[in-house]
Amino acid sequence: MHSIEHVREYLESEIGEELLLKVYPKLLDVGDDVFLEENTELLCVMLEGLLARDLVLKYTPFFATLIFFEKQAEEYGGGESGESGANVTLKNLSAMTAAFGDLNKIK
Repeated sequence: MHSIEHVREYLESEIGEELLLKVYPKLLDVGDDVFLEENTELLCVMLEGLLARDLVLKYTPFFATLIFFEKQAEEYGGGESGESGANVTLKNLSAMTAAFGDLNKIK
């Protein structure tokens, strides 16, 4: 995923725009803590009636990514400039992840 918009579009294509709009405020309630494994059960309960448990588990990494970078965009001032700043962070993290992957191959 190379941008916030790409993450959003992926989720919309998977669960639908209408459902994502219903789920999104609940994700914001959990905030960045959606990344924490101990909050997985809380998220399943919060989204009960909207998404089946298996789908919550499947999409939690994408929900977490979306919320994290939406928060980053807010920190960069919101709007297009905020999203642009958050996308730079996303690209930097992707590059670091790739580098760590390469480091893991070295033994």
